[in-house]
Amino acid sequence: MQQDASITYFPVGNGDTSLMTLPDSNSDKTLRILLDCNLRQAKTDSGGNDIFDVEAYIKEVLARDPEGHVHLDVFILTHADEDHCRGFKRVFYQGDPAKFSKSDAEADLIIVDELWFAPRIFWPYDGDLSADGQAFKDEAQRRIDHRLQRQSRP
Repeated sequence: MQQDASITYFPVGNGDTSLMTLPDSNSDKTLRILLDCNLRQAKTDSGGNDIFDVEAYIKEVLARDPEGHVHLDVFILTHADEDHCRGFKRVFYQGDPAKFSKSDAEADLIIVDELWFAPRIFWPYDGDLSADGQAFKDEAQRRIDHRLQRQSRP
């Protein structure tokens, strides 16, 4: 049975995290796109309110490959403020997918198949990106460099 497209807006307080689910009518594949992330480790906020565990939820609904590694089809970062990329460094794998290690698998890091962003999202930050913002920027640059290397091969 065909699933309808949906958008899940997560209650993350200040910041954004949304998961778009888009079924492919020509196959049984479902495309999942995460727009920003504000993935906090705390169980309660400063006011004592419970924090929804977005990380556990997305790991439950995302597809896993035959080795059991969890994959996200697309991650979109709208801008690099910390409340839009919090948890990126801790939750998502950064690096060459061919080098995904046993410890990466044990940490259940999410492999992002595609990163979507506009380079201008980094312009307002002059050396003051959060650790998660810098991790995203480094991974984006790694992917750009990899693509350029592939294109320059004869």
